[in-house]
Amino acid sequence: MRRSLLLFAVLVAAPLAQAQDGPFSHVGAHVGIGTTGPTVGVVTNLTGRVNVRLSGSMFSEDYLQPIGIDIDSNQELDGTEFNLDNEIDFQQVGVLVDVFAFSGVRLTGGVFFADRNVASTLRATEDVTEGGRTFTPDEVGTLRVEGTLGSSVSPYLGLGFGNAVGTNRGPVRLFAEVGGYFNGSPDITLVAEDPESVIAPSANPDNEAALEERLDWFTFYPEVAVGLSLKFN
Repeated sequence: MRRSLLLFAVLVAAPLAQAQDGPFSHVGAHVGIGTTGPTVGVVTNLTGRVNVRLSGSMFSEDYLQPIGIDIDSNQELDGTEFNLDNEIDFQQVGVLVDVFAFSGVRLTGGVFFADRNVASTLRATEDVTEGGRTFTPDEVGTLRVEGTLGSSVSPYLGLGFGNAVGTNRGPVRLFAEVGGYFNGSPDITLVAEDPESVIAPSANPDNEAALEERLDWFTFYPEVAVGLSLKFN
């Protein structure tokens, strides 16, 4: 009789346990900081070893950089006769799948949808002498650099630690992750505000290609992130 009751209890409890721990039965959130800026996301379980995440990050910065430039050769020199006003604006949202191997260690794969925009404005701050002639800042003119660093869709692969919706720890957990984005090649455009200015000839396809080559390191961009997660249920 006891064996029959035990078997009955097991048969009844098993489906209930599966229902409680079935797909989307646990929900959590995470916040952190990484090489792409502040990170936030939500996570839920698909199985006991597989989670799905929606994760986003953003980074924005403006900074002024005094530099020297030889207008004829377009080579950077020591000096401060130009100001380079740089603007960086990164925003991305990704759909990720975490597969857990053991003890919270996970392999992560997914795709990010991103806007990674860069812009720079080059202006002379003092008279510039080129080829024996001296030009005022207004005569030198302004050169605008605009571009995107990679494609708007970037595959992602990473290795991390921490399960936001695991059942064997408290609600607040630490997570860490290293990985990389496969972004594709940058696309740069040069625009002279005044086509009659001294600097206008620098806005040409050869210089655009040279800048794209200098930024080619962004084709693969590493990610290192740490943070905290909170399990809701």
